[in-house]
Amino acid sequence: MDPPSGRKVEYSLNDAGRVGSVAGLVRTTTTETRGYNSIGQMTTMEAKHGAALVLRLTLDYPSSENNGNLLSQKIETGAGQSFAPDGYGNLWQQNVTKGTAPTLSIQIDQTNNRILGGSYDANGNQTSSGAVFDIDNRLISINAISSGTEEYNYLADNKRVWKKEPSGTEYVYFYGVGGQKLATYQVATSPSFALNQVSVNVYFGGKLIRADGVAVASDRLGSVMGRSAGADSASVTSHDYFPYGAEMGTPTSGNRDKFGTYHRDQSTGLDYADQRYYSSTSARFLTRHNCARRSQDTRSGTTFR
Repeated sequence: MDPPSGRKVEYSLNDAGRVGSVAGLVRTTTTETRGYNSIGQMTTMEAKHGAALVLRLTLDYPSSENNGNLLSQKIETGAGQSFAPDGYGNLWQQNVTKGTAPTLSIQIDQTNNRILGGSYDANGNQTSSGAVFDIDNRLISINAISSGTEEYNYLADNKRVWKKEPSGTEYVYFYGVGGQKLATYQVATSPSFALNQVSVNVYFGGKLIRADGVAVASDRLGSVMGRSAGADSASVTSHDYFPYGAEMGTPTSGNRDKFGTYHRDQSTGLDYADQRYYSSTSARFLTRHNCARRSQDTRSGTTFR
């Protein structure tokens, strides 16, 4: 029986019972094909819309003593990249294999999981770009990309509740009982302390479906992939991201929810990730994970990732 929408998805399994291919049968067929090595690790994935290549993913593992760590992963769409992580999962190099894409070349100190040549405070917080942290390791100020300083303040549960941009514009954030951001208000200069609504977020099933007064669509990671052009517009603006969060094409302007449910601040380019700040250019957080901080495990692969 076909569903009323006409949308059908067909799966085929390989001999090991793993998904070998997926086909979506609506208008033009969209297909996804996967390949695995002898121990069941996925090594290739290719997606096509009709005959057009949408995505090709290649994963390389060690030929001997394969412990599951990737040697490289190559992702090709309109642009392609190859990546080189260390044994703890820190990305230290990314290269362009096709078109135009971000690059990265850094060295990681294997004794403390920090960038060699980077600046850190006594608690291991990355202080590049003039970043200043409070006693609870929360970012309270940082230099903006162009000029000036951006400042932040937090609630007792570490939720960011206030931001002041280099221009002097101040914002206040409100959250629901589940911790999701519900509304953003701008602090008015006259009358003093009045709040003007900037945006309201609406969620369904835990996913963001409306922000900044327009409908949005997100993927499985929570990254915003589509945004309607207006409150009542049928036109949709598409968004896409490189694997570590950099926006493909010309970055959209403004403070917006973008990659992986994170909120990107335009002045700094950093993603506010609920309890920490993430840099999509270096694929690292500015502070260590709280679990790693409590255990004092400075080499954990998840410390700054």
